[in-house]
Amino acid sequence: GSDFESKWRQLSGNVYGRRHRYYPFNGILTEYGGTNWEEDVAEWVAETYQLYRLPHYSFIAQYFMRGVVIADDRYAAKLLLLKDYGFITDKVYEIVARYIK
Repeated sequence: GSDFESKWRQLSGNVYGRRHRYYPFNGILTEYGGTNWEEDVAEWVAETYQLYRLPHYSFIAQYFMRGVVIADDRYAAKLLLLKDYGFITDKVYEIVARYIK
């Protein structure tokens, strides 16, 4: 089987199940993504394809373009993990990586 889950969880840390006032936060893009690791992955995949297809509606574009997110290596690492495990295409990765430094 895949070790994706363990890598994602290790990368994320103990961040799920806690509500925060603002998102993105601690490598989580949306409030719903903070529910658990599965929803975090689902929100990441949805947001990356949203940015690829309709960037004006993407949380990633809204937050990262304005520099709202404090530097946190988890964002770039999660994006790469999604590409490496085939959740997103290389093309989508290249476009989204421009926003997440």
